[in-house]
Amino acid sequence: MDEQRRAEVLWAYSITHERILERLVKKERISQERADAILDMLIDTMNEE
Repeated sequence: MDEQRRAEVLWAYSITHERILERLVKKERISQERADAILDMLIDTMNEE
């Protein structure tokens, strides 16, 4: 997989997680603070790779 395709896949992956987390917050399944922490971990993991 070339670098641009990899970036596109990772971007789609992160957007999908963000949308799922937004719905969980809206349905009061998790707090906004927890959702933010999860997104931060996801971004940090992507940056490490």
